[in-house]
Amino acid sequence: MVESPTKVGRVHFAPLNVPLQRRLQTFAAFYYSFMTFFFPLLNIFLPFYIVFYTSYWWVLVIYAIFYIYDYQTPKRGGRPNRFIQEMTLHKWFAEYFPIQLVKTAEVKPNHNYLFGYHPHGVISIGALTSFGTAATGVSEKFPKLKFRLATLGGNFVLPVRREYLIAFGLIDCGRESLEHVLSNEEKGQAVVLVIGGAEEALEAHPGKPSILTLQKRKGFIKVALTTGAHLVPVYGFGENELFTQLDNPEGSKMRTWQKFVKGITGVTPLIFHGRGVFNYSFGYLPYRSPINVVVGKPIPVEKVESPTDEQIDELHARYVAAITQLFDENKKQYAVSENAKLIVN
Repeated sequence: MVESPTKVGRVHFAPLNVPLQRRLQTFAAFYYSFMTFFFPLLNIFLPFYIVFYTSYWWVLVIYAIFYIYDYQTPKRGGRPNRFIQEMTLHKWFAEYFPIQLVKTAEVKPNHNYLFGYHPHGVISIGALTSFGTAATGVSEKFPKLKFRLATLGGNFVLPVRREYLIAFGLIDCGRESLEHVLSNEEKGQAVVLVIGGAEEALEAHPGKPSILTLQKRKGFIKVALTTGAHLVPVYGFGENELFTQLDNPEGSKMRTWQKFVKGITGVTPLIFHGRGVFNYSFGYLPYRSPINVVVGKPIPVEKVESPTDEQIDELHARYVAAITQLFDENKKQYAVSENAKLIVN
């Protein structure tokens, strides 16, 4: 029998009597949070420590040579590592929420595909777990498809962390990188792109309507047309429920500041919290809230070497209609709220 949480003031502390499996799941969530929020900082200071406080400076020289030699890998299809992707740790992490990958239509491996993932959430946990690891059975549900998850090129700058992301099958989200993969004559290539990006992360608030940053995002449509990659809409129900973000309505000083910083650095500063390892009230672990990643029906795309604005707009309208339909058809079963609403901006 599991004890109830202990409340001290406004803080709910986790009970001592917790089954081992739940402890393993929490450990996995702690690991992911550390690698996401704190490992990058460690990457910045580690080289300085090695140079000035150890005698292993030569290791950095060897790595620097490899780094320069391997620099273009994120733009050339990446280097997924099946051992890393199939680690049991990822299974525990998926069970923590839990995360489920839902297939609603066949996606045959005789084409290349550009999967559009929505919403971004704070850190796109549903996208990474579903398509960057084997935790939710992506290889069994979509056999013969080779998945790569696209992310900002800046994420590959830091040493060591770069290798960690590449091992998950992550690639640069730039146009050159996407076209390199999707133009491959060996069919069955599938790139997953979180289309709303950092701007959409500002809208990740639990219990509120899902606001997608999509109307002006047409670069992915052009990539689909120039490569002939079929588009696949994907919606992660529950992605916005994982953290509590500081209120930042459009027009507020907070939103203005966030957009200003993003304009300068390209990174959106989010102020948020989740739960902790030993408490349920604050910390940087995501809440235990289910995520259902629903994959929709592919939208056929004919290859056009130089698409016109009209062709781009027409396909974009079809895509917006498809993601809206996917949301409406599945919200009753998978949405956290019965009154779930989708707004496309």
